[in-house]
Amino acid sequence: MRSKLSVAIGVVAGAAALSLAYHFWSGEGSGVKTPTQAEQKISHIELSDGSARSTVPGMTTSAAYFTLHNNDKQPVMLTGVESPVAKKSELHTTVMENNTMRMQEVESLEVPAGETLTFKPGGYHVMLMGLENPINPGDKVPVTLSFNNGEKVTIDVEAMKEVKGQHMAH
Repeated sequence: MRSKLSVAIGVVAGAAALSLAYHFWSGEGSGVKTPTQAEQKISHIELSDGSARSTVPGMTTSAAYFTLHNNDKQPVMLTGVESPVAKKSELHTTVMENNTMRMQEVESLEVPAGETLTFKPGGYHVMLMGLENPINPGDKVPVTLSFNNGEKVTIDVEAMKEVKGQHMAH
C-alpha cells in the first residue's frame, strides 16, 4: 500500500502569484505537479499606498484612497468595490459645478494597459457608506475591487485622521 503526502507552496512576487504542489509517496515513485495556465491566478492589478479617513462615533461615512496600477497589456475596467465595514461602497469622483465641489458616483473606470490611476481626495475615491462602527486611526480597512475580467483584488487601507489632500474634499 502506498501512502501519499502532498505539500502546496504559494509564492507571491510583486503582482504575480504561482503555486506548486509537491507529492511524495512512500514506496515507489514521486511526482511534482505544476499548475496549468488556467490553474494559475496571476493578478495584473497592483494596489499600493492605501489610506482611509478615520471617523468619530456617529459618523456613518468614510472614504478610501490608493494607487492602482494595471500591469497587463490590455486595458481593464474597474466595475465595483466593496468593504465588510460598510453596508454600501461606491466609486466616486469629485467634480466642480457652479463653483462648488461635489461628489458624483462613477459606474466604472477604465485603467489603460500599463497605466496608473490614483484615488485621492478631490479626485477618484471609494465611498464607504453605512458604517456600523467607527474607523479608528491605525485600523486596517479591507477594500475589494472587482474588474470586468472577473478578477477581484483586495487592499487593506490604513485609517488616518488626516489624509494627504483631505482639505480638498471630504
